[in-house]
Amino acid sequence: MGVSGSPLDWFQSYMSNRHSRVNIDDTFSAAVSLDCGLAQGSIMGPLSFTMYTLPLGKIIRKHKLSYHIYADDTQLYTAFNPKQPQDQIAAINRLQNCILDIQCWMTHAKLKLNMEKTEFFVVGSSHNLKSNDALSLRVGTTTVKSINKVRNLGIIFDSTMSMSDHVNGLCRTLNHQLRNISRIRRYLDEDNCHHVVRALVSSRLDYGNSLLAGITETHLKKIQRIQNKAARLIFGIRRRDHISPYLTQLHWLPVKQRVNFKVLVLMYQCINNSAPAYLSELITLYNTPDCTKRNLRSSKDITRLTIPKTKRPVGDRGFSVYGPRLWNSLPISIREAPSLQVFKRQIKTHLFEFL
Repeated sequence: MGVSGSPLDWFQSYMSNRHSRVNIDDTFSAAVSLDCGLAQGSIMGPLSFTMYTLPLGKIIRKHKLSYHIYADDTQLYTAFNPKQPQDQIAAINRLQNCILDIQCWMTHAKLKLNMEKTEFFVVGSSHNLKSNDALSLRVGTTTVKSINKVRNLGIIFDSTMSMSDHVNGLCRTLNHQLRNISRIRRYLDEDNCHHVVRALVSSRLDYGNSLLAGITETHLKKIQRIQNKAARLIFGIRRRDHISPYLTQLHWLPVKQRVNFKVLVLMYQCINNSAPAYLSELITLYNTPDCTKRNLRSSKDITRLTIPKTKRPVGDRGFSVYGPRLWNSLPISIREAPSLQVFKRQIKTHLFEFL
């Protein structure tokens, strides 16, 4: 991996001469030498595990699949045309063969693939899912059937990506938190109540909210009612009182603007090469035809992005479409902000002006 000299000696010293023993009722067992593994919770654990699992990416790429890895959670994904049975069969075979190769590598690397925790998830339109509802993966002697929803780092994805299950689960959790806070509200002053709500409610409203871009107004209103309820709890106002002045006093953007704020921050990071490559690859700078021959105003806008064309409304929710469309609607002065912190301040002021 290119590590040599003193850093290599540090790794060797850290991983060598390890022993383990068991303590029961103040009695220790005999020490056993450890030939592999790291101490749980060690500071070198995450980095060492990432280095140890590097061959996994090579195996997956060999089968022409895309993937995401987070700690010990590996996600394989591919696309197929549901109207072409051969394309579907080929995609399933690639996944099955890849998992078999991963299983062999893990056995050799002293790791274990837990098939009971392996999930198979198919995403598509409601019409296409009806004809593909019996899909399954066959790995050795184990059959993994497709499921309707899956949890990914705390976000619930449903098979049509409507985010309805996530919205319902989020509202249920936050209503529970607000009820708990309301029980102790009489013991809190306004400022402390604000801190508690931000920690337990606002943080969850903002977590992964860029995935809510383009969801239906019905789902947005559900989440907005949670935010309104949180503001009423802080100020102790009645349900019939108008909430907008209080949201402004708290300097809270409404839910839709909070979603747009997160998407725009990601767009700024993509353009300035500080976002993950898999996001930056989804956007393209706009090139005006014959801009050198004609003095067009748009040719001076070097931060303008290309908006891909989509055939269906669901495509407009994609980051490669929703993000550039939102970005191009901003004034050039904001798009050319010198730093991320300046951009965040300017974009929040801009979003408040259009409420």
